[in-house]
Amino acid sequence: MLERLKQNKSQTDNDKKLNINIGVILQKQGQFKKAEEYLQKAVESTAASAPEDNFAANFNMGLNHMHQSHHDQALASFNACLLLLPSDSLSQSQL
Repeated sequence: MLERLKQNKSQTDNDKKLNINIGVILQKQGQFKKAEEYLQKAVESTAASAPEDNFAANFNMGLNHMHQSHHDQALASFNACLLLLPSDSLSQSQL
């Protein structure tokens, strides 16, 4: 599945949701550094998007940082989520 996503990525390099999905799959495989590359692209490409897209990118980046024990960076990602959607209880529970 990951290979198919990567093949599709070459055709649609700016697809923010694809970067999020690849990042999440890599997280589940324990490839946190690689996941960070895709999630960073997603964060950057969703900055001017709908808040929900930017939220998903930042939230998954926060989880990725937590898996690597990068707590300050995780906190920054979750705080970005709260700025986007202040009433989101899932982000608040991660803080």
